[in-house]
Parts: sequence; structure tokens; C-alpha cells
Amino acid sequence: MQNLKSKIKNDASGVTPAKAGIQFTGLRIERYFNFYILHFKFHDFLYTKNRGFTLLETVVALAVILGALVGPVSLIIRGINNFSFAKNKLIAINLAQEGIELVRVIRENNQICIEKNTGTLQTWQTDYNGITGSTLLGTQRTIDAIAVTQYLCGSGVLISNPTLTVPSAGCANKLRFDPATGRYGYVSGQPTLFSRCLNISRPFSAESGPPGSAAIPTADIMDVTATISWNERGINRTLTLTERLYNWR
Repeated sequence: MQNLKSKIKNDASGVTPAKAGIQFTGLRIERYFNFYILHFKFHDFLYTKNRGFTLLETVVALAVILGALVGPVSLIIRGINNFSFAKNKLIAINLAQEGIELVRVIRENNQICIEKNTGTLQTWQTDYNGITGSTLLGTQRTIDAIAVTQYLCGSGVLISNPTLTVPSAGCANKLRFDPATGRYGYVSGQPTLFSRCLNISRPFSAESGPPGSAAIPTADIMDVTATISWNERGINRTLTLTERLYNWR
């Protein structure tokens, strides 16, 4: 064994690194099944430049990075979409409630006129538009808070009602938003995604009154349904709000 080590040492010392192109850095001898196995450690001192990534290593690295980014990016996109839907839904709810409140304004103005004229001009369900016998009841109607209809009621009392119309195009016309006033209408402003449709009807049967009182007849009841429609990223969305108005006088 000692002679083998000495021989290996002499053989290794006889190799010139400059000629071989390698540098001898270590030697280890192990015994497996009565054979001596020599383990040499070499260092290539002539080619010491850093090696780049292989194509496979690059593909694997990109796959890991993309896998780590897919989750957060998907979450961000979903959050943006949910925010947009929540914003539009909130606007739609307010537009529907506004439509119902505008009908309520007409009802209140009718009550004022009834008081001023002892009921000779109109009833609580009258839609005053210059046509005798016109009523609020009807379907596929639009209402505008900006464009108003004015008329004299009683002795010098000027009433301004929101304009309630039955357009030829139905409820397809889009509402416009006026940045100067912050109001929605059909006359001026920037076009929006939303269209508003009102259906005003009487119930099929009388409504039960409080205990001990008579039922409320259908003539004193008016159901107002406001439907807001809009298209969001190719998806048609609809919101409907219904409220019951009464002849409280």
C-alpha cells in the first residue's frame, strides 16, 4: 500500500499542469472488493469563466416564477372586476330609487293641486301633461329629473313635475350624467351604461288594512317598479326595485 501511494505520487508529480491543461487538486484511495480505486479531483484552470444557464434550467425557472405570479395576478383582476360591479350596482340602486321618488314627487304635487282646486283638475294619480285624463299608470315609461313639466295649479301656484314619458324606443335610451349638477337625465350630459324603465300599475286586489279598519281599495294603491339595465363587459345586468304608493289624503 505504501508503495502504491508512492508510485501514484511520483506519477502525478510528473504531469505538468500547463501541458495537461488541468490542475491536480487532490487524491483519495478507496478499497472495494480488494481493488484499489483512485479518486482524483481536478480543476480546469484554463477555462474559469462562469457558465450560463441551460435552456432546461431557464424553462424551469420561468415556470416557477409564473406559477408564483398566477395566484396574485388572478386575485388582483378579480378584485378589480368585483369593484367595478359593486360600483355599477350601487349606481343602479340609486337610479331605481330616484325613479320611484320622482313618481312620489308627482303624487305629492297632485295632492297640492287637489287642495288648491278642490279636486277639479286632477286626482292623485294624474300625470299632468296637457292631455285630459292622462294617468300615471302605464308601462315602459321613462322619467327625467332634469327636464321638468311646469303648469299652473290654483291661483298663481306654479308646479314643476319631473317629465314622465312613453318614448317610441321604449326604455332603450341611455341615461346621461351631467357633471355640473351631478344628476342623471336624458337631455344633456355624458352618456352612461344605464337605462331606466318604470312600470306603474294597480294591484289586482285590495290590501288588508290595520286591525279593525277597512281594506285599502285598489284605487288608492299604486305599485311603482323601476328597472335599471346595463351591460358590463359583455354581460347584461338588471336591477329591479318596487315600492307601493298610497293615496294618503
